[in-house]
Amino acid sequence: MKNNTEYTEKILDPSAQEAIFNLREVIGNITKDNSEDLKALVRVLEKLFDNNKAIAQSLDIDKTIAQLLNISEDKVKKLSNRENAKLDAIMKKLFETSPRMFLGTIDNLYETNYRQQYLTGRLVDSDIKFLPTEFVRETFRFEVLRADIILQIKDNYYQIEIQTSHDNMAIRFARYGLEIGLKKNIFNPETGALKIELPEQSVIYLENNRNNPRPNDYEIWWRNEKLATIQVRDLKIWELDIDDMLEKNLYNLLPMSIFQYRIRLKKATSKKEKQKIKNEFLKKAKQVLKKAKALSSKLVDGDIDLIITILGELINYFDSEFFGGSIERLGEFNMTFTEEIQGYRTRINTALKEGKAEGLAEGEAKGIIKVAKNLLKKGFEIDVIMETTGLSEEEVKKLQAEIEKS
Repeated sequence: MKNNTEYTEKILDPSAQEAIFNLREVIGNITKDNSEDLKALVRVLEKLFDNNKAIAQSLDIDKTIAQLLNISEDKVKKLSNRENAKLDAIMKKLFETSPRMFLGTIDNLYETNYRQQYLTGRLVDSDIKFLPTEFVRETFRFEVLRADIILQIKDNYYQIEIQTSHDNMAIRFARYGLEIGLKKNIFNPETGALKIELPEQSVIYLENNRNNPRPNDYEIWWRNEKLATIQVRDLKIWELDIDDMLEKNLYNLLPMSIFQYRIRLKKATSKKEKQKIKNEFLKKAKQVLKKAKALSSKLVDGDIDLIITILGELINYFDSEFFGGSIERLGEFNMTFTEEIQGYRTRINTALKEGKAEGLAEGEAKGIIKVAKNLLKKGFEIDVIMETTGLSEEEVKKLQAEIEKS
């Protein structure tokens, strides 16, 4: 492939052109057959360009990197980490919610009952902390390890990785576990030794794109004796349908149920096949939206806002990546997310107004009872009603019993 530098030289000033020339000299010493070196270089350049607003706005970054490295733009896209980074950011948002939305996922991964504890007041917001996920290893190269999610609930520590590829991660988990343990090490006065406690670890796989029969578990040995087996739990999104997610309280993972179509779209070889998958994709997306709007009795406003917003981001990602913008252009998913968010909130506000309108003439206390009964009849959870009305759990349950008897 001929190295054409005209594109970058037209828009860069002399000092930048000199830097590019020097960079090409360095690049020339890298063996192009070494895919790992090339991948690392593509991702470093990508990050440098993305972080420079002036360059990012004036250059086609993939085209520029292709010319710098004398490789094709398709090769740059394959080695790029931009797509995965965007998907990682979307997934992490799904844990930046109220605990009642993500604690069901924690329970499912680690066989705990945190969500129930939270709903009954035995677990509170201050018991839950998201910890830093970046560790700098003080090696010669000062390597940086970045975990996806590290969570502390009371005195327990949890690490969750989110993977688009179904590959083995045992070595990565061993490194993460040790770094997290070192970060929170304490002196054990009973033994006089440093106590390094590993977190509980798990991985959420988004798609089954590799045959990986081995688990991510790893063993810790010393003097030819096994000290412990660290079990790494996993959750495979493609094995769950929407109803499974709702039954298991995996509310924050609901938008990811449409992700299963990506691997099929990547393998699709004809327009007819791609159109068939697209129709299935749109049907599933509409089902997710409908189910999300029906969760107003289970979740708070901001949680459902986020489910709908993330669903929109994923639809936009699929539309630009696989459908050439046709979903938006043809109005095949005809919705404005703001309007949808307002729509499900109307249901809550209507329930509240109905109760309050009936209760105003009877005094504030009776009005609150009317509100609570109205919410109970519409299927809202007890903790949501407690939060809305200020009534105690005992008072709400008493009202529930009255309704059941009538």
